[in-house]
Amino acid sequence: MTKSSSWFSRQLPLLVTAAIFVALFLTAAHFYEGFFSARVFIDLLSENAFLGIAAVGMTLVIFSGGIDLSIGAVIGFTSIFMATLITWRLVWHGRWGWRQARASGQAWGP
Repeated sequence: MTKSSSWFSRQLPLLVTAAIFVALFLTAAHFYEGFFSARVFIDLLSENAFLGIAAVGMTLVIFSGGIDLSIGAVIGFTSIFMATLITWRLVWHGRWGWRQARASGQAWGP
């Protein structure tokens, strides 16, 4: 196997993911006016950064020999808990609410 083909085979999942992202972004830009802008692109990346962090964490747990797929449930519970705190006006300051949500996530997490 040549060096360039081994690089390509290692990077294939990343390239396919990027191609799908670009295809979906361009499709949405075609159907929705104002979607094709740098601001929307940056918002898509920044608002979903926690998913990348969670995916890296899950990958490290799986590589270390333990298989723990409960992180999705913990993220979902913590998000709903924080939304409930905000809706019921039980949070007077954002930092306090974040501490409560983080504590509940740690309590329910492994």
